[in-house]
Parts: sequence; structure tokens; C-alpha cells
Amino acid sequence: ARIPILAYRHREGMATITRSSQPMVGLMNNRNPDDEALVQAIRLTNTAHPVLTIVDARPQVNGLANRAGGFGYESTEAYEYCRVKFMSIANIHGMRKAHNKLFSLCRTAPSSSD
Repeated sequence: ARIPILAYRHREGMATITRSSQPMVGLMNNRNPDDEALVQAIRLTNTAHPVLTIVDARPQVNGLANRAGGFGYESTEAYEYCRVKFMSIANIHGMRKAHNKLFSLCRTAPSSSD
């Protein structure tokens, strides 16, 4: 089972950013009623928007390929009032490495007052 982590909650609208691993749907489109109920509970915390947007940083093809290993991504048939948006970041680890290099460069760059 996966354990979602609340990363942010907006004070007024109650919208949240919750991080989680992939669901274990696999090639057989397995369902987990407890996981579905948990995602619905997260959706219901935001009273301003009836539909929960699940953001997956991977390309959709990677999510499909992960089903062969027993994982995958949320099915909109199983997760009611949810939509899945893929961000198509091909290599999230490469993105992190590039971000860290840029951050390091910015920290070591001379300031304009020098």
C-alpha cells in the first residue's frame, strides 16, 4: 500500500499538494478500495473544486510501461472525480541534477555589488 504525504495546504481554499508513490494496478488493472477511499478523502478536503487533479511528472508512456512491473497510474474509472495530468518529464533524476547544479552556480556567482 502507498502512503500519501501532505506537502502543502492552502489556508483559504484548502487545496492541497499531496505526494505519493504509484498505485499498484499492474497489467490486470488491479483496484485497491482502501487506496481509492484515501484518494477520495484527499479530494474532499478541497471544497472549492469538485475534481481532483492527479499530476504525474512522467510521460504517460512511462506510466503504461510501469504496469508491467505491477505499478502504473490512477485510472479515472476507479478514482471518481479525478483526472490525471502527465507532465512528460522524461528523466526526473536528470531534472534534479540540473536544478542542483544551477542552484550551486547561483550561490557561487559574484553579486552585482562586487
